[in-house]
Amino acid sequence: TRAQDLRRAFLLAFPRDQIVEKLIAPINPQAKPLNSLFYRIGEPNYSNAVAKNGIAAFAQGSQSIREAQALDIVKKYFPSASDTNPQVKVNLLWGAPTNSRRLALTLLAKASLARAGFDLSAPGLSAWPTQLRSSNYDAAIYAWARADGSTQRNLDYYSTESGSNNMGYSDPTLDTLLSTIQNTNLSEDSVFN
Repeated sequence: TRAQDLRRAFLLAFPRDQIVEKLIAPINPQAKPLNSLFYRIGEPNYSNAVAKNGIAAFAQGSQSIREAQALDIVKKYFPSASDTNPQVKVNLLWGAPTNSRRLALTLLAKASLARAGFDLSAPGLSAWPTQLRSSNYDAAIYAWARADGSTQRNLDYYSTESGSNNMGYSDPTLDTLLSTIQNTNLSEDSVFN
């Protein structure tokens, strides 16, 4: 329960809206936070996925409200934690120090997470791809491009045996479902359901 609560607090405090507003919108003024890993904004079933995937819990209210909620969760386990005394150590893997946008992103995240009681360590690492499966990191941020725009081709990120699953996530029931989706000619509605 503690691990799940702290993960929830981390996600509550992570400044997704600020990242888009300050780092992405200057390049693409129409940019919005992506609320589904399976569908892009505007694709069929994007809205359906967002309505069912639980993201609403991490997107409601302002950033300061979410940070306060996150700090309340952190204080259950670290009573002396505060916005000036972050207690939960988190190592973040993010990329090469020469990537100025990622560096700016980590600075935004470090400030927001500190207000929620997290002490984020996020030094850049040139050899970051070699560390994606390392247990030295609690979280990682990086981008990947969907190979062909199809949902089915991008499910490898969640399959236990896939080389693209850098999280180490494993769920036999999900593996069976992913195999069915990837190996059966299903309509988009069937894939979604």
